[in-house]
Amino acid sequence: MWCMSGICLRSRCVPVFAVKVFMTGPEGLGLLLSAVGVGGVLGGVLAAWGGSAVMREVRLSRLVAAQ
Repeated sequence: MWCMSGICLRSRCVPVFAVKVFMTGPEGLGLLLSAVGVGGVLGGVLAAWGGSAVMREVRLSRLVAAQ
């Protein structure tokens, strides 16, 4: 059964996915987990960069609240 929270997916599913799908070890797991962080940072930057100042602030606060 798949868990719906991000904590469960990172702590239980990603290591299994790295080993069984990508057939890699700790290096591949590190790359998968760092991709999550890079995507979060890039998404935050893009959301804050576009639009008016008020909408930028609203979008950025929603992103921070979602984390």
